[in-house]
Amino acid sequence: SLASVSLCNRPGVRAASCAPIQLFSSWLDGTCARAALRMWEEVPAVREVVIGAWSHTGEHGASLGVRSVAKPSLKDQTAHAVDFLRRHADAHGAKTQGTAAQASTEARILRYFVMGTDVWHD
Repeated sequence: SLASVSLCNRPGVRAASCAPIQLFSSWLDGTCARAALRMWEEVPAVREVVIGAWSHTGEHGASLGVRSVAKPSLKDQTAHAVDFLRRHADAHGAKTQGTAAQASTEARILRYFVMGTDVWHD
């Protein structure tokens, strides 16, 4: 099952992880938002979590069940992910070694969309 390979269920791997992790999730995609928030709480290497109201593929948005264009667009979501990778590659280079304690000193961002108000919060 997915739970058997989750970092949340593997404390030894979780404690040793220092590679920065970014998670994109959706309130509308099963239990993905819950899993992203659990990782935010339990995995120090998670640097950023973004929870929106879009389809599994990120192409379609919704608020209170009304289907719409994804906000931000899939193109902007992708650009945000690439920017995250570039920032961390520039800061760490090809470094894959380190400690969870080192990773935990970096700033963390939790960004989420509130359905009904259509407002993003950091």
